[in-house]
Amino acid sequence: MKKPDRGVEPPEYSYHVQHPAPKAQAPRTGKIAPARAGKPGDQAFNKHVRVFVVVALFMIVFLALTVFSIVWTWHVRHTRMTRDIKKDADAGDTGWRSSQSMKTTTLFSTTSEADSIHEAEILARQAELMVEATNYREAVKLYSDAIRVWPGLAPAYPQLGRLHLKMGNDARAQPILERAAELNPAAADIFNDLGVAYLRMNRYEKASPLFRTALTIQPDYGPALFNLSLSLRASGDMAGARKILDQYLLARPDEPRGLKEKAFFVAAEGHYAGALGILEEIMLSSPDFAPAYFDAAATAALMKDPDNALRLLRKAEALTSPASAYLVYQQPAFNEVRLTDTGKIFLRDLVRRAQSGAGSAQTTYSRGTPEPMLSEAAE
Repeated sequence: MKKPDRGVEPPEYSYHVQHPAPKAQAPRTGKIAPARAGKPGDQAFNKHVRVFVVVALFMIVFLALTVFSIVWTWHVRHTRMTRDIKKDADAGDTGWRSSQSMKTTTLFSTTSEADSIHEAEILARQAELMVEATNYREAVKLYSDAIRVWPGLAPAYPQLGRLHLKMGNDARAQPILERAAELNPAAADIFNDLGVAYLRMNRYEKASPLFRTALTIQPDYGPALFNLSLSLRASGDMAGARKILDQYLLARPDEPRGLKEKAFFVAAEGHYAGALGILEEIMLSSPDFAPAYFDAAATAALMKDPDNALRLLRKAEALTSPASAYLVYQQPAFNEVRLTDTGKIFLRDLVRRAQSGAGSAQTTYSRGTPEPMLSEAAE
């Protein structure tokens, strides 16, 4: 039997083939068909992605602003410090010169307030050690560096000001102590030391109110009482000066500087013997207090006792230096003594000793306005 050809469907099986009917096409209207709605899970995912992107952008902006703020703050501080150091160098201010490159490098690398405070405190402690070693010049540099690192280090200002006073830098001490008084408005010692700076510069109209301010804060503050008496005396108010001095001696009856001033007022009234008696008491109780010997020599000269005057001058010279004795010997109280034969010989030998430098390492003293008292913290 012949097999049918597989490529041709037998006619009897043609009705089993199902041909799909063509789809009817919708009429064209020119409108875009709406998009097919996605699944609910896809919509939630897309929402989370958008939130994440917004948060990420916010964090990036915040970090960028933070970094910019830190960099800008460092730049401002770096510029200010560099300008200050350059200004001090141009002015030739040795007290504020940065001679230690390591400290300057540390200063520039400091980026936090806590580090600045810590570094300033370390410098201040080093300065205290230099003060104890009487190395005032190095102490001034260290205190200056401490203030430059942290300008808010209040305790450093009065210490630096007192060091300048001890070194004779009165004009430089004045603005530093002004700032110290602003930072410590209830400190009697600071107002006293600021008054000392003005007193040494003969600014009595400035000095006296500052001493009175110190006494308002602390009514029994000895240095301020003593210095106010000096300031009033220098400005011509002898009665006021004597009254303040009596108040000072009331609590300190044996203090040599106060007694010396009392002897001055007694001598100013013409009572030379009484003044000399007070000075002799000082020399007995404080044999190393050279100003008493100088004043006693001048008083003896005014009493027409040249031998005693020269004897006291020799003792004063032994405690100070020939240069100091020479300066005092040139004052008007010794005019008549210098004309005597003994006085001429004394002057010749005194000049020879002064020129040879004898006693140059000892304290120099020049009779005149007494040296004011620094605060007790600086003693």
